[in-house]
Amino acid sequence: MRVFEGFADQGTEPLVSSERHPPDNDEGKPATIVIDGGLMCHAGWAGSKLPVLSFPNLIARPRARKAEQPAILVGRDIFTDTVRTWITRSPLERGVVTDFVTQELVFDHIFSNMIANTENSTLEHPILMTEPLCCPSVCRAGLSELLFECYGAPKVSYGVSSLFSLEHNMPGIENSLIISCGSYATEIIPVLNKTMQGQGTYRLDYGLEDVIIFMRNIIRCKYPNLMDDITYLRARELVSTHCYIPENYMEEVRNFEDPQFLNSKTHVIVVKKQKKTESQTGPKIKMAFGKMLIVEPKEENPLPEMSEEEEKLLKEDQAQWVTNARQERHRLQSQHDRMQRQKEALGNRHSFESKKRMRLLVQQAEDKEDTFGKNDTDWNVYKEIGPVQSELSKEDAVRLENLDRLLKAHDPHYYSATEWSSPKEGELHLSVERCQVPEILFQPSISGSKSQGLGDLLSLSLAKFSRAEQDLLCGNVFITGEGASIQGLKERIEAEIRMRRPFNSNLVVNTAENIGLDGWRGASSFAKSSEFESACVTRQSYDEHGSDYLAEHRLSNTYLSQQTS
Repeated sequence: MRVFEGFADQGTEPLVSSERHPPDNDEGKPATIVIDGGLMCHAGWAGSKLPVLSFPNLIARPRARKAEQPAILVGRDIFTDTVRTWITRSPLERGVVTDFVTQELVFDHIFSNMIANTENSTLEHPILMTEPLCCPSVCRAGLSELLFECYGAPKVSYGVSSLFSLEHNMPGIENSLIISCGSYATEIIPVLNKTMQGQGTYRLDYGLEDVIIFMRNIIRCKYPNLMDDITYLRARELVSTHCYIPENYMEEVRNFEDPQFLNSKTHVIVVKKQKKTESQTGPKIKMAFGKMLIVEPKEENPLPEMSEEEEKLLKEDQAQWVTNARQERHRLQSQHDRMQRQKEALGNRHSFESKKRMRLLVQQAEDKEDTFGKNDTDWNVYKEIGPVQSELSKEDAVRLENLDRLLKAHDPHYYSATEWSSPKEGELHLSVERCQVPEILFQPSISGSKSQGLGDLLSLSLAKFSRAEQDLLCGNVFITGEGASIQGLKERIEAEIRMRRPFNSNLVVNTAENIGLDGWRGASSFAKSSEFESACVTRQSYDEHGSDYLAEHRLSNTYLSQQTS
């Protein structure tokens, strides 16, 4: 059992570039602005290794605005002002841009921080933006209208973030099976001969955000007294720090039946620190009759005394004493549990116990002749309908508590159930939740969904290809996305694919070097390549083909006209 003191309550500072002005360009052309607009928005210059800006894709308005205070905050500035109450909004809905008014405020924040001269009414820099797989044409059309009509961008290009991440980590790779565990969805993208294969592409509508929200809901149900303390940021920290994905989920859950395994896997997070008592703070100095007295704290919870027979058995045969003590404790604990169940059943008038008591009363009332008492067995009815003993006797309760303390002291393999099932006030215990919460990526039924999991979708995707093509895809399985940060994901995906592949078949699984920035870095490198010019939508093509037009390239979605789709 590991103990963690509280939460960090602050996200890790992103890696950003200190160079805010455009880099030198030998050709004299304006530098391209690269924007990766996911849950975390990264913006920077093409060719750079780090973005200039990295902030949460959020804007906030105060509930009550005061004089000389900002009316709108964007990104990390929201979390610096903890005095006022803010109403936050995101331009994204399940990963795609739907609120273009909010997106315009995000663009204003990016361009005002990156471009020194903002007096010009038009934007001179080309724009390269990332988008999710199979982005709806209406969402792309709204972004193009915003960039061309509002900002006057000369040209705009779009690409898939996971494909950019593959390009950055493995430039020139021809065949790969991409598994992108994003914030709002998990995507499976087969790539053969540097071309995305649409027939084997699948999307699971579960991502890191769903895992975080599921964790928050479970903790709030398990600990109602800590409901206000488990915020979104703290639930995110619980997932990133404490959760893991086992290779075999069912076997891992069965192992939790072992108290020793349960104790070793339990993480205790101290949410609220308790006030120290007198015994915890050490000696106290008090004044009495004008003299200084030092009051030593009393020793707490000394071990209970045992009978002579028990002490003798403990010295001669400790194993036998442990067995006897465990059997006696099991008997008392079972008796206590049975009394509690009976008490709860009597509180429900539809339960079997309540109906049995009422049936006996009705039978006695329906007797026409008063023959009660002739037989000694008649008096047993008072035992049936009499008051129910819902608690152990005082002697048995003390004995049960003493056995717990004695076993804990003399049996190294004993773990009392109260150690983990009854946490102290202000503590949060994570045991089976550590692997249960991220398991929804592979078994969405845990959270109530009827969709298939990631393992089943991998099987369906590989079934679309021949044996030779499967060998090429499995020779380079690439994992990227923010969800790839969960511990054990790589090993679980490798186990899921291996069990569906022939014996001794080739399988290589790789993970992105930097799951948070590799998508932006790949887009930054692509914007400096010779392919970028042909992958852009110019103002002329925008006016000719419409706002939903997309200039296709090997790292983009497929263009489907909004008028014909």
